[in-house]
Parts: sequence; structure tokens; C-alpha cells
Amino acid sequence: MSRYCFLIGLFLCLCLGSVGAEKIRGTHWGMTMEQVKAVEKWEYVQKKKIGNKDYLAFRGELKPGVDTDVHYEFYDGLLVKITYLLDKKKETYQYFFPILLKKYGYPYDRRVEWEVRKKEAETNLKVLRIRELGLSLPFPPKVPLFLYERWKIHGAKSEEKTYLQLYYSEGFRNTITYENLEYQRQKKQLEKDKKRDGVYSLENSDDL
Repeated sequence: MSRYCFLIGLFLCLCLGSVGAEKIRGTHWGMTMEQVKAVEKWEYVQKKKIGNKDYLAFRGELKPGVDTDVHYEFYDGLLVKITYLLDKKKETYQYFFPILLKKYGYPYDRRVEWEVRKKEAETNLKVLRIRELGLSLPFPPKVPLFLYERWKIHGAKSEEKTYLQLYYSEGFRNTITYENLEYQRQKKQLEKDKKRDGVYSLENSDDL
């Protein structure tokens, strides 16, 4: 049994990637679609294009018995993001967390279940206190249960290269996402620039 567990753990570590060497499933950021196809061993599913982004999808098993899709995202033809889509069970999220924790250390950001339940209880307590004053107030809807663990992983030159997130949302598929950190930063900056330019345009509409 221990040998079986060891082999499963070794398999998962290989699949989840050796990101310290900037490798995930034998890939690295900036590869082309053809290069990814050449190294990916899972069953090919489809290719699609949305705007200036291309996607490749493959299917296999990251955890025994759990059908898994892996999606590769390309921006201007270059690999920038990899996402595993697992099943909807919270147990699967709980299964992968210790594996990632052992491999990458403690996450820099996280949302755990007790925080969600605490927020829900505090909100309901406020409603009860208001009701005690004779005011009618319905209980708020249940706080959506979504959990995450987030890491920033260093590359071969001890620079932060990759953003990693393990994510669970009630009713949706668990995901493990790797994203090129520089690409992510540029996306966020672009969003800020768009908001800033939008505000500027509104404030200066009289000049048009």
C-alpha cells in the first residue's frame, strides 16, 4: 500500500511540473502550440481561438479515477497559462492541497472554509440583533463557498516566474492554474490603464 501511495505521489509531482526549472508538463512559458503538442501525452480534445488567444485541450487523469482536462492558453501564439479542470468534489481540492503545499511551501494568499463560515455567522448575528429591535429583515443568502490557495513560484534564476492557484467553488469544477507571472502583471496593468483612460475620457468629455 505504501509503495502504491509513493508511486501515485511521484506521478502527481511529475504531472504538476518541475516549475523551479520553469517546466510544467514538459513545457515552459513562450512555447508555440506545435511545441506543446509535441510534448503533451494526454488525449488531444480540441483547439479553439477567442480573439488573440488560442487554446489547446487534452484529457487524462491527474488523480486516479478523476477525469481531468488540461487547457493550454496561448497569447499571440505563445504559451502563457495552463489549467487543470478536475471534478466538483471538495475532497479533490483537499487531496491536492497537501501535495502542492509539500512541493511549493506555504501559499502567500488563501481563503479557507472557516473564514467563510465565520463571515456567514457574523452576518446572521447582525440580522438577529436588528430583528431584536423590532425591525423586519430577511436573512441574507448563504455566503458562496469558494476556497483558494495561491503561490508564486520561482524559476531557475530565483525570479518569480509563475502564479499558481488551487481553486474550489461549490457546484463548479476544481481547478489548478499555472500562469506566466509577467503576463498576469501586464494584464492587470492593461486593465488599470483602460479604467484610467475611461475615467479620463468621461472627465474631459466637454473637450470633445
